[in-house]
Amino acid sequence: LLHPDCSSSSSTSSTINIIIMGGSPSKITSPSAAAEAPPSSSSSLAAATTTTSVIEAPAPPKPRKKESFEEKLWRKFSSQPLVPIGCAATVYFLVSGLKSFQDRDPFKSQRMMRNRVAAQFATLMCFIGYVGIEQFDFRLAPMYQDAEKLKRMMEAQGESNDK
Repeated sequence: LLHPDCSSSSSTSSTINIIIMGGSPSKITSPSAAAEAPPSSSSSLAAATTTTSVIEAPAPPKPRKKESFEEKLWRKFSSQPLVPIGCAATVYFLVSGLKSFQDRDPFKSQRMMRNRVAAQFATLMCFIGYVGIEQFDFRLAPMYQDAEKLKRMMEAQGESNDK
């Protein structure tokens, strides 16, 4: 993609930014801006310079295979095992409480419904905990570390381009 950089009317240089998707950078020459440059007050034409900068963007990601229900269930269960266990406990207490209600045992029914609410609360807390752990960055000074990593990558690219 070519994108001419907007420059002020007094400037005689033109900049073209090139983004190449997933390929190696290639040299592209742009037309000289000397013909477009207005004459200066000293009646000599200012030397126009053309600068080309190359920015390499990563290739677009490949589309993922659509996973089946069983694959998704296994992936979720293995990454967050306490949530499905909590759901199963909630269903157990709900069914047991409804059976006790049907058998007209009010004390057991009340106890099972209380346990169901506790199981629902515990499941919700486990779910929130898993989401929080996934989003939390355990590194010390993550912005500084990211900047240092970016600086090292830029230096490595500069060294590889010099060879």
